[in-house]
Amino acid sequence: MDWWSELWLNEGFATWVGWLAVDHLYPEWNIWGQFVTEAVQTAFQLDSLRGSHPIEVPVKDALDIDQIFDAISYLKGSSVIRMLSGHLGVETFLLGVSNYLKAHAYGNATTNDLWAALSKESGKDVNSFMDLWIRKIGFPVLTVAEEPGQIGVRQSRFLSTGDVKPEEDQTTWWIPLGLKTDPNDASAVTKALTAKHETIRDIDESFYKLNADQMGFYRTNYPPERLAKLGSARNKLTVQDKIGLIGDAGALAVAGDGKTAGLLAFVEDFQDEENYLWDIYSRI
Repeated sequence: MDWWSELWLNEGFATWVGWLAVDHLYPEWNIWGQFVTEAVQTAFQLDSLRGSHPIEVPVKDALDIDQIFDAISYLKGSSVIRMLSGHLGVETFLLGVSNYLKAHAYGNATTNDLWAALSKESGKDVNSFMDLWIRKIGFPVLTVAEEPGQIGVRQSRFLSTGDVKPEEDQTTWWIPLGLKTDPNDASAVTKALTAKHETIRDIDESFYKLNADQMGFYRTNYPPERLAKLGSARNKLTVQDKIGLIGDAGALAVAGDGKTAGLLAFVEDFQDEENYLWDIYSRI
């Protein structure tokens, strides 16, 4: 890193790589479920506070750095890297990082240097859609409105207090939707939301799930009826999906943006759930 302002380049990336290495060595452990429970949810809790801070914070004096050695730099940073690697593809992402490290070996680098290397490798303008994730405070919630054969999605900033003011909701994030409609297909639609609101047509109403595997750093607010349907179809969901849905529904209910009935409807049929989900229940 060029200066302490880019602390997250060291700590966020190192955190993500640590989890990636364990998954590579022991894929049967399915450690990404644990990552979603521990890293993502912890980052959500801190970043949903009005007094949070961006991942990249201007540091004028090295004596100020203790203030940014926190869950935002480490856990939100690693969560955002996971989101980007999932969008670009892990192999493409790692090739871009390899080129970035070689280009700046024995030297210093900035966030923009990383984006430039990833852009060159992927053929996408990474800086254009990742800059706000690094330099703006907070994260979004996607609110879903269902209509026959289509859904409307609207993004807004999420606060745990549920009282977002208009001046606090000026950011329009780039959000990878990760739309999954076929439970037998491991892939998800890579379309991204780049506006405050959008309508997605030709939706299979029998089953759909946004933010597949909880790859994106955002919450999703479904109608209670959809949560009930997803709960009934829990065998079609990954562990990461289940943890993300429980965490989202619980946080939204506490904030007053969702209904407790939706959370209860989702977990109603979980009596015989074989995956260990207690950690996420304890965080609600």
